[in-house]
Amino acid sequence: MKRVLISIFLFCLIINLVSAVDITMQKTMYYPGETLQVSMVGGFIANPSADDISIYKIGNVHASSTEKGLIKDGDKFLFYAILPVMPGEYSLRIEGVNHYEGMTQTTDTIEKNFTIVGTNSSYLSFYPGYVQATKSFTVIIKAYNSQQNVDVEFAPLDFKQSYSLGYGDTRSILFSTFNLSGSIRGDIKINSYALPVIILINNSNKTQTTTNHLESIVEVSPSYLVDEGFNKTLWPGLDYSFKIEILNRISEPVDLEISSSDSEIKVSPTTLDNFDDYATLNVTINTEKDLNGYILINSSEDSIKIPIIVRVTKDETKVDVDTSVVSSGKTCSQYGGTKCNYNADESCDRETYASDGICCLSGCNAKGSGSGSYGWLWGLLLIAILVGIGWYVFKKVKENKKSPEEALHKRTEDYKRRMLLSSDEVTKSLTKE
Repeated sequence: MKRVLISIFLFCLIINLVSAVDITMQKTMYYPGETLQVSMVGGFIANPSADDISIYKIGNVHASSTEKGLIKDGDKFLFYAILPVMPGEYSLRIEGVNHYEGMTQTTDTIEKNFTIVGTNSSYLSFYPGYVQATKSFTVIIKAYNSQQNVDVEFAPLDFKQSYSLGYGDTRSILFSTFNLSGSIRGDIKINSYALPVIILINNSNKTQTTTNHLESIVEVSPSYLVDEGFNKTLWPGLDYSFKIEILNRISEPVDLEISSSDSEIKVSPTTLDNFDDYATLNVTINTEKDLNGYILINSSEDSIKIPIIVRVTKDETKVDVDTSVVSSGKTCSQYGGTKCNYNADESCDRETYASDGICCLSGCNAKGSGSGSYGWLWGLLLIAILVGIGWYVFKKVKENKKSPEEALHKRTEDYKRRMLLSSDEVTKSLTKE
């Protein structure tokens, strides 16, 4: 009997060890805006998606707005996210995904805690945090706290470059997979960081082609822009900049024209003559209103449309910001600005985006004063009162300017009216008696 109990105990222990979801982070303490890399294995009954995984500040019921992604590598799930810029205690939460806890199936939240700490040391972030590619891809690197020399190396592609990035600067780096085939695995080394890469290519991706379809000729990176577009919620009236890499996948050059649907979307360059390699398109968006437009890459035969969908809000918790969009890396205090409480009806005449969020450079205007207050209503009421007083004075002055004959006639009429009233009162009194 004792052996049976021991066997049951060992079986339950093994089930618990095998079935629980194992979450591994590169570390437990991160810097603001750094890249979180997480490996998850075992226990999942249903495959999680990136939407099921969020970053929460402990004690906050709302998920932090972050750029994130998830890839599957065999039996492992690799999740990455650009972390919030505010220091504090945070948790990674997997919500609503069916998984095992011991021998029990459950959709309870899986949680893993970590800390974001401030620092004066220089460091980097990169996006994405994992790469799974079937064609050329782009990695975006951002520098924090000081100017840095950044060494980037990817041995499988014989890629080795060095860059100098100032505080808050970003660099978009294209990794071309032209003339490659098969499966390639390795890490992109970015100073002391490692970015795991999986490349799966069946055929050479630069060949002769007779098709006129531009999507078969020109490759856009990041590739998701062609299908999903640039879809974000932004603060109104600020410049948001990002880059698009385009590559020629055939051996023949092509002439391209690049344009945008709205004046709020600026793109450069606007022409690429005899385009036969790769180029970077610089895009800047600044809008005061919601925007539903596009960037058009056009040849004589065909075109590629990249949707640009922007919603604007002054609710800072809903603003989407990541290293590929905002180029500024200074904090609000380093700008010499202040953080306004927009939920309390404070307003600002001149704003910028700092590393710790929206920053007011002109000083916050409290409710009832300055721009954005109700001072104009008080001004309108004052004008109405002055107009009323003026009309009253004008009427009195006009009455005083009547001719002597008009004045005498008015006094006579007033006298007759009083005498008539007096006579009526006497008559009524005698009748009553």
